[in-house]
Amino acid sequence: MEKGTVELQVWHQKFLRYLACEGSPPAPGRISSRDPLHDKSSSHSPSSGASQSWFAIGIALIFSSFLKSPDKLNSETQIPLPAVNMPREAEISTNEKQFLKTALTENVRIDGRLFEQYRPLSLGFGEEFGVAEVELGKTRILAKVSAEVTVPYADRPFDGIFQIVTELSPMVSPAFEVNRPTETEVLLSRLLEKTVRRSGALDTESLCLMAGKKCWAVRVDVHVLSHDGNLVDAACVAVVAALRHFRKPDTSVEGEMVTVYTAAEREPTPLSWLHSPYCVTWSFYGEEGEMALLDASWKEEQVQVASFTVSLNRHGEVCQIAKLGGVAVDAVLLLKCTAGATVEVKRISEMVDQKLEEDAKRRDKGGLMAELRAENERES
Repeated sequence: MEKGTVELQVWHQKFLRYLACEGSPPAPGRISSRDPLHDKSSSHSPSSGASQSWFAIGIALIFSSFLKSPDKLNSETQIPLPAVNMPREAEISTNEKQFLKTALTENVRIDGRLFEQYRPLSLGFGEEFGVAEVELGKTRILAKVSAEVTVPYADRPFDGIFQIVTELSPMVSPAFEVNRPTETEVLLSRLLEKTVRRSGALDTESLCLMAGKKCWAVRVDVHVLSHDGNLVDAACVAVVAALRHFRKPDTSVEGEMVTVYTAAEREPTPLSWLHSPYCVTWSFYGEEGEMALLDASWKEEQVQVASFTVSLNRHGEVCQIAKLGGVAVDAVLLLKCTAGATVEVKRISEMVDQKLEEDAKRRDKGGLMAELRAENERES
């Protein structure tokens, strides 16, 4: 038993002997000579005096609760700690909020954009297949795709596995912590799941290698590098671009044996992609949400009264609609926002297609496809 525990037990026993001798705490000036707390022979006895006696009694009362089971002092007894306020994301001042609201009533945005105008959108790919980085204004998103052979789910033996994982690190904002999902991270993950996975953009049946035994598990890790508003739209572009850019290793199945080939042995194959959905987010302002802004910045998001995210493909097919709380918005305004989102999705889709084509040409210099194109040009 540790020395500290022994000392606590000594004080506790002294206090119990005191109560047994006196029956109740004595009044000041009537300290009995039998008082064990004032026994001069005790090595743990404090100085004489009524105030010091009551101090010792108080100490014994405090620590008596810790001695109910000394052997379990460290495992079951916990000292309550004061509540610690977790760091919150920096909020804009009241004057800034009022300025933003006043500017919007005069049809002016603080960055000079129109109400229905996106910030500059750029897309780049890494040296490896399946790595895409998107910049939407000052918002930066990195998406990385990986794949491995695993066992399919029991209730879906003919489908592969596809999942999207989001990560908002403390480097982005003090409000985000490692292994502690915030509301922003959860909502981002859900919207991406509904837009990409549940809409059937990726053919999961093509990921099956052996029914009920082997399949591909495709995972997309979304890393937020910089947060300046509208994470959903930027993350969706990054996820779709990374999946279309990704190449999985080629495989062959012989009986019960699955062989996975390296890139040097066989050319990796792209995923079976059916359509490309993209998210477009609108923010609403005013007492009744009568003003709609496209691609709100982080400061503009602090004063919005509602938000509306619609996911579409280039053909105008709606994949999902999400309005996450806030004031009620007129249905006619929502239809107008959806019509405007259709135009933006076509523009984003063309940009992604162009970037993918440019990257394919850069990687294929002097390769087989370059020879085929040169042969076609000579024949024409």
